[in-house]
Amino acid sequence: MDFKDLIGQEEIKRHLLQTIENNRVPHAQLFLGKTGYGTLPAAINYAKLILCSSSKTDQTSAKAKCDKLIHPDLHFIFPVNTTTEVKKDPTSRHFMKQFREAFHENPYLDLNDWLKYIGIEKKQGIINVSQAHDILKDVYLKPYESDYKVIIVWMAEKLNPAASNKLLKAIEEPPEKTIFILVAEDQEQIISTILSRTQIVQFKRLNNNVLKAEIAKHYSLSEEELTTILNLSNGDYHEALRILNNDEDVLFNRNLFVNWMRLAFKKDLVGINKWVEEVSALGREKQKAFLQFGLHIFREAMIFNYQIHEVLQLEGAEVKFVENFSPYVHSGNLKAYMDLFSEGSYHIERNANSKILFLDLTITVMKLMKKKNPYTSI
Repeated sequence: MDFKDLIGQEEIKRHLLQTIENNRVPHAQLFLGKTGYGTLPAAINYAKLILCSSSKTDQTSAKAKCDKLIHPDLHFIFPVNTTTEVKKDPTSRHFMKQFREAFHENPYLDLNDWLKYIGIEKKQGIINVSQAHDILKDVYLKPYESDYKVIIVWMAEKLNPAASNKLLKAIEEPPEKTIFILVAEDQEQIISTILSRTQIVQFKRLNNNVLKAEIAKHYSLSEEELTTILNLSNGDYHEALRILNNDEDVLFNRNLFVNWMRLAFKKDLVGINKWVEEVSALGREKQKAFLQFGLHIFREAMIFNYQIHEVLQLEGAEVKFVENFSPYVHSGNLKAYMDLFSEGSYHIERNANSKILFLDLTITVMKLMKKKNPYTSI
């Protein structure tokens, strides 16, 4: 994949190219946005241009190494955890082969894809202090084949506090011609001292026409099908691929959520306990993805209530469920639902006991369902 193949983001591409042409590449940047907006492929292809344009060797050879993610001056750290093969002190070096394979299969992969790829979807991916210590060895070495070294920190919000503090000085005052590119979806999870030392490049949702053209290149769909995909994916190419490939997670989350709301409505305590056991057995990343799906349903239910059907982002069985569920989502409880699920994700991120968390969520949802709509008799 080359820089020109990055979907959309023309303004960002022009800006990044100018920094290289004008020899004004910032030493620390944060590529911020959803993975489906192209933050990771943008970072890698930007790094490729930096390294190739200042290569001390043949540019064709340098480009080939960058394409394979094996250039000696291109370094990565990303979320990992222990596996059956790596039982202690996991670092990105242990997983570089898998990372290369995963990226080449799908440059728009997200964290859930990555954790599933290395078989730890039930664990939380983190960037620990061992990884920070490991990458600093590369930071303070001289470049091998280029004038520059580039360090890409993918999912920088997964830096734990010790790792963040370990990297802080290097990001603030790196060795000459050392470039840090942090890639993240949620800047609020990055410590402020690192944020303040980076130039933020904000990636926006993909334009519908651009996304439509990209999908049409690879899939034979009717105009109606394309429109549905565009509405559901909301400018996110990764989400579009998930829907197109009928990702089993979408169906799983839908069924899990529908069952949850029905049990809460009926106050079926036996069923609720079984449901809590089921969801507690999921990995933390899957639990967070499930709560994000819930936020999507609440949003669509509120839009359904306002009868703005042209902006609904629903598919298949979701339509009937939202129609039936929408009376229990209104201006009197919507914010409480949204806050509840957002806070749930926050606590999952911080290793809350999932059984207690989801039982508490269920009790609160039962109360919110009973809350009256202040503007109707519902």
